[in-house]
Amino acid sequence: MKQTAKLGALLLAGLVLLALTACADHSEEPVGSCGPYEILYEELRYHTMTYREEHPDCSEEELQAAVRQELAEQYAILELAAEYLPNQSIDSESMVTLVDQAMEGAKESLGGKSALKDYLKENYLTEHLLRRLLAITQMQIDLETRLFAGTELESEETLLTWLDEGNYVRVRRIYFPLTDANGNSMREQAEELRTALVDDRNADPDDLISAEQAAAGAVCYQSEFLFRNMGDELLTEAAFRLWQVGDVSNVLEAADGYYLLVRVEDDREALENYQLPTVLDRYRSDRFDEWIAEAAGTLEVTWNEFGSGLLLTELK
Repeated sequence: MKQTAKLGALLLAGLVLLALTACADHSEEPVGSCGPYEILYEELRYHTMTYREEHPDCSEEELQAAVRQELAEQYAILELAAEYLPNQSIDSESMVTLVDQAMEGAKESLGGKSALKDYLKENYLTEHLLRRLLAITQMQIDLETRLFAGTELESEETLLTWLDEGNYVRVRRIYFPLTDANGNSMREQAEELRTALVDDRNADPDDLISAEQAAAGAVCYQSEFLFRNMGDELLTEAAFRLWQVGDVSNVLEAADGYYLLVRVEDDREALENYQLPTVLDRYRSDRFDEWIAEAAGTLEVTWNEFGSGLLLTELK
């Protein structure tokens, strides 16, 4: 009887321990919602810990705002997918198959199941969450294919056609700091250089920058491509007002100094062979970010009782 009672007590203690362990693992417990989507604790923790790693001194208010924004942007992808890919789902059989393949690829590239487990721990992930994020990433890829179809951003070929219609220029950028080492404005020196370039369209800007100006920080950069609606607005707008090779912009005043732009010969071969993939990625990213921001603006993150009781700066 005593032995039976002892075994019973041990079994009961084991069951209690299992129950407590289960309760302590909140990974898939809902903490709130984002629009029509349920937010799980593992998602909240992932975004929280990732942000804290990059901003270790952030306040609770800052952290809350950042995490809410990350979650809204994550679920904005599903909102757009619901509109433009109504027959697809992150839980569909085809998506599960793709995620299975991606998980197997991850295990192989990392060096096995144990290495994957270490990776998950180091990156504040669970296997369930990684699978979900992989599915959302695939949805984003499918969305981009759908949304960019029939536009100049459909492929490298369509982008190149659009660029050839006058949507890129090649220039040399010349920079002067706002002041020299003595605190004197360098605008007048920038204006003098502009005059010299206008008077002699064949002059090499490198030859016109004095040793003293170079020592103060003045520099003439190598030729570069600038693209319409991409990059610094002040510089790109000025660049597209330069119609002919040798044209020189006005002195452009920016927060960090003065700039001049000189239009130079195009190098379409270099653009096509070396720049095009990167340019396409940047254009697509900028455009997609705009769509995500718009969709995220319609979604509100709301914590439930469990979520609202969490202090994000103290999550472990």
